[in-house]
Amino acid sequence: MQHPSSCNLATLRDRDFLAACRRVLAGQRRTDLTAAEVARMAANSPAPSYYLTYEYARRMLSERRRGMITSRNTLGSDPSQSPHHSGSPIERRREEIAGKVKTLMERTPGLKMGAALSRVLAGPASSFFLAPDTARKLFATLRRGSAARRHSQSVAPHLSARPLRSHTPLRRPLLPNSAAGQLILR
Repeated sequence: MQHPSSCNLATLRDRDFLAACRRVLAGQRRTDLTAAEVARMAANSPAPSYYLTYEYARRMLSERRRGMITSRNTLGSDPSQSPHHSGSPIERRREEIAGKVKTLMERTPGLKMGAALSRVLAGPASSFFLAPDTARKLFATLRRGSAARRHSQSVAPHLSARPLRSHTPLRRPLLPNSAAGQLILR
């Protein structure tokens, strides 16, 4: 079974997160919502996936099972600032995935951890597991990108209607190679 790359998963997560932000906006009666509020509400809404590669999730569960905290995921000596702190989105995601894998294996005798993990990763997640500030920044970035795409799509028909020139005259003649070389050397 082929598992998606992390690049594809990030693109998918971004698309799904922007759709969740749009659902939040469409479902709200308030007109004074800030971008941070919209992003926070969308980040806490259910997500279609965990947006993790199988390899990363398996390594994450293995490290968790052995009680390891890797240096690549720690932010400093203060445990509350570590992504492994129990309240962080990363740790909440780890706990949720581990809990779902354990429950699935208990309910399905003979199911191996790898198969259970694949099923969990394919299923829905309780949230997008984004910190509030990360969600706000992502929403702002995606909104800018979405606006740019809409603008380019609205401009594109005008550009395609314009005839293309087969030859664009140069504003000044090119110098022969020897003359150009002399100009550069002087």
